[in-house]
Amino acid sequence: MGDNLGGGSPGDGTLIAHALARRGVQKSFACLFDADAAHACFTAGAGAKFALNVGGKHLEALGPSLHVKANVRRLYVGNFT
Repeated sequence: MGDNLGGGSPGDGTLIAHALARRGVQKSFACLFDADAAHACFTAGAGAKFALNVGGKHLEALGPSLHVKANVRRLYVGNFT
């Protein structure tokens, strides 16, 4: 997560996501910018399930990568009409 992505924040901070996982929160949402993870999901394709590290690539102070079980439900190319 990040504050003001257009102003320089990398958007891949994982501190809140790690805190939710430590507390055993089952359903939550954390928006992370991670081009490598997005590419891995597109490469795997819709319906794929695999282990993936997301976020935590730019600033150590914002938290390490978060290891997740990815489930690629759908893929979009960004054209929303």
